[in-house]
Amino acid sequence: MVRNLKSLPISTRLWLLVAIFSVAVLVDNLSEMMRHGQRLRAEKEQQLEHQVETAHSILIHYEAEARAGRLSDADARQQAIQAIRPLRYSEREYFWIHDLAQPVAHMVMHPTLPALESAALDSPEFARATSSRAGSTGEFQPLKGDNLFSAMNAVATSPEGRGFVTYDWYKPLAQGGVTPKLYPKLSFVKRFEPWGWVMGSGIYMDEFEAAYWQRIRINMVKTGLWLVLFGLLVWVMLRTIILPLRALQQAIDDLRRNPDERICLPDEQPLELAQLRDSFQALMGELQHSRQALHASLDQLRLAGCAVAEMSEGVMVADAARRIVSVNPAFTRITGYTHAEAVGQMAGLLKSGRHGALFYQAMWREISTVGTWSGEIWNRAKDGRVYPQWLSVATSRGSEGQVLNYVGVFSDITDRKRIESDLRIAATAFEAQEGMFITDANGIILRVNPGFCGITGYSAEDAVGRTPSLLRSGRHGDAFYAAMRESIEQTGAWQGEIWNRRKSGEIFPEWLTITAVKDDRGDISHYVSTLTDITQRKEAENEIRHLAFYDPLTSLPNRRLLLDRLQQALFRGARSARSGALLFIDLDNFKTLNDTLGHDKGDILLQAVAERLLLCVREGDTVARLGGDEFVVMLENLSPQEDEATEQARVIGQKILTALNQPYKLAAHDHRCSPSIGITFFQNHDVSVQELLKRADLAMYQAKAAGRNTVRFFAPEMATVVSLRAALETELRDAVDQHQFVLHYQPQVDCTGAVVGVEALVRWQHPLRGPVQPSEFISLAEETGLILPLGRWVLETACHQLAQWANDPNMAHLCVAVNLSARQCRQPDFVAQVLAILMATGASPHKLKLELTESLLLDNVEDMVPKMIALKAHGIGFALDDFGTGYSSLSYLKRLPLDQLKIDQSFVRDLLIDSNDAVIVRTIVALANSLGLAVIAEGVETQFQRDCLAAQGCHHYQGYLFGRPAPVTALASTLLLESDRGAAIPDGG
Repeated sequence: MVRNLKSLPISTRLWLLVAIFSVAVLVDNLSEMMRHGQRLRAEKEQQLEHQVETAHSILIHYEAEARAGRLSDADARQQAIQAIRPLRYSEREYFWIHDLAQPVAHMVMHPTLPALESAALDSPEFARATSSRAGSTGEFQPLKGDNLFSAMNAVATSPEGRGFVTYDWYKPLAQGGVTPKLYPKLSFVKRFEPWGWVMGSGIYMDEFEAAYWQRIRINMVKTGLWLVLFGLLVWVMLRTIILPLRALQQAIDDLRRNPDERICLPDEQPLELAQLRDSFQALMGELQHSRQALHASLDQLRLAGCAVAEMSEGVMVADAARRIVSVNPAFTRITGYTHAEAVGQMAGLLKSGRHGALFYQAMWREISTVGTWSGEIWNRAKDGRVYPQWLSVATSRGSEGQVLNYVGVFSDITDRKRIESDLRIAATAFEAQEGMFITDANGIILRVNPGFCGITGYSAEDAVGRTPSLLRSGRHGDAFYAAMRESIEQTGAWQGEIWNRRKSGEIFPEWLTITAVKDDRGDISHYVSTLTDITQRKEAENEIRHLAFYDPLTSLPNRRLLLDRLQQALFRGARSARSGALLFIDLDNFKTLNDTLGHDKGDILLQAVAERLLLCVREGDTVARLGGDEFVVMLENLSPQEDEATEQARVIGQKILTALNQPYKLAAHDHRCSPSIGITFFQNHDVSVQELLKRADLAMYQAKAAGRNTVRFFAPEMATVVSLRAALETELRDAVDQHQFVLHYQPQVDCTGAVVGVEALVRWQHPLRGPVQPSEFISLAEETGLILPLGRWVLETACHQLAQWANDPNMAHLCVAVNLSARQCRQPDFVAQVLAILMATGASPHKLKLELTESLLLDNVEDMVPKMIALKAHGIGFALDDFGTGYSSLSYLKRLPLDQLKIDQSFVRDLLIDSNDAVIVRTIVALANSLGLAVIAEGVETQFQRDCLAAQGCHHYQGYLFGRPAPVTALASTLLLESDRGAAIPDGG
């Protein structure tokens, strides 16, 4: 459609514009008139509502007077009518009231015909209504034949209680009376509910409609005048422009047919056309001059080509399709592409891949719209090198605006970018958190950074123009600064730790680096200094040093510092020939304190012990804490005479005993604690510090073995005991690794002598010493932790044996009891280990019985109960071994999922000669029966013991009477013999 409009003559386009403008003006006027009519009617409706609301307020007032008893109802109504009557008629509005509450609805107050007051509303004198609308807004509803006041009453009795009615009525005359003709009228009515009255006010619609149409006529006349004036203007423009243009077009056509002919236009043409005619004629005269100028331009173009060839910047010329048509030598030097390689390629030949498609789209969009583009771009040379360029692209266009060529001029800015980067890095570094200041060759401060101000407290104004000596603390002498200057002169730099002074006077440590800057001639032009506040680092170093050499709880020297001081004391003793002593102090029963009162109370005790130890020693002696409840006191400068040195050490040791035995106040608890002290002497460095500690430790253990709370001096025979123990530990480790252990099984029988189970007992088959009894190695295995792999092997071997017996009819009924170590039970994965062994061996869990000791349960009953319950759920049984020898408590016994109590052999051994043992056995049996537990007695060696146990109610036994522990190969025959013997013993005999 736009193309069709372009093909129309200018005159047609102008007349079309006149038509469109005329239609737009008419539509706008009509819309405005409609809006004006709606506003006018809305204003009249609001006016009517306001008048009715005014009268309604009067009625409310008099009804309130009647309700308050100040007026009778009749008087109130009469006075209300009298108050409203003056309002019943104004210049253009009418006001009336009618009553709906009477038996017959009638008129109360008429605006123009008082004679109709009290007349029934359905009288034929009243006109008919044409439409109604309940409420203040909404559409009018047409009515057919309704009485005027019936329609008003219908609106007044609607849920809204008010609304508008249109109808025809007589118009009052100025000289009195009314017109014989009916006129359309709009009224607003509202119901006054307390009296059942309906009041209303109306306005004649023809009056505001006449004003409305008068406004329309005036606007239409104005619109017509404007359209006529616009048409005349267009006609004048056509006459003065179009006709001369046609004459000019004809003259140009004549000139095209005959270029030498002059343009002849009538003299009465406008001045502009005459000037245009003269311009064309002058143009023809200048054509010859233009040819001459063209030749001159060609000469200049050749010169420009030579200049381009000599340019240091690369030049690339592309056609409208962006295909390269020419490049200069600098292009080849920068990119590596020769003229032959580049010509014919697309301009994207140099793309590096660092820019996305959006970058190139924006670049060509700017070239298309503006005609030029310049900026930084990354391109790729022929050898693959990616480098930055500054590129400027210009567009060459033809006479009709079409693109002829694109000319790109670029230069390699790699060096410039590197310089910018260096400057940027230098600027960033100068603004870093480290303090920096620059001085001239004479040491005058030229510039400082914010870090310098923050560290030293000096502002730039304070520092610039002064020398760095304003920071001197006075802690370094002239030799220090002389060495600094010498280092700068010889190496060009100096760095190190220095103490300086802040503006506030505070002295602080800093790390200072000074670098000399030299000019092209090699002369120093500036000094650049960086400084870092290392106050926190120094504090951290001191803290680390303290943590490394001192105990954090007691602040005493730790093992590392003690060993260092002890080593120095050995050298000093060798030079001075004086001796020293090492006191190893261990607190007795410290673990009990931690377990009963808690570790926090234990820490308080250790701190108090440290304070007392410091009061017991001399100045120059060392008190150290090795860890836990172990302390060491190192005494120096003792007498070179052995007896005197021994007495001096004994006195101090006794003093420590006395001090540490004094009561301690641990928060709200009073506590007493005793130490065990071991003492050894030293004089030279023939003995290592580790050996000295070992000797003192051995002496301390001898003090504990002697009953604790005493002092023991080291003797050489103590080392022999330790050596034997160390050798045994080594052999025990080898035994675990080389599987030198075997299981023996001891029968367990019932009252008939039938074998019902066995207890698995471990034996060590030493390759040189032969059998080693458990009493010799079990405690050592517990201490070293070897009991864990050993206990696991015992359980696995016993379960393998159970699985084999399950296939033997004579052995399948046997249960196997396995003793557990406290360390085994404390393992977090103890339950998983037992179940994994059962699954791996295929043994029945119902044939496995695990034996626990009272001491094991007392140590951690809260941890053991859930583990026992978990294993019990799989059918594994539990027996309590050595019952009665420890702290037996019903409070934990009733919580444990036990199956059997095992009477300790100590009660069985003297059963016949000690009445107390008999009472204990009888009590254990009664307790087990009350708890529903089985009972078995161990250590039964005689028939009399067996009979006595049976008499007390115990009917399961284990001991030498029924069989000694034997290897599994000898168990079958032993079980058979013992079973025959048990069958021969009468029950209860």
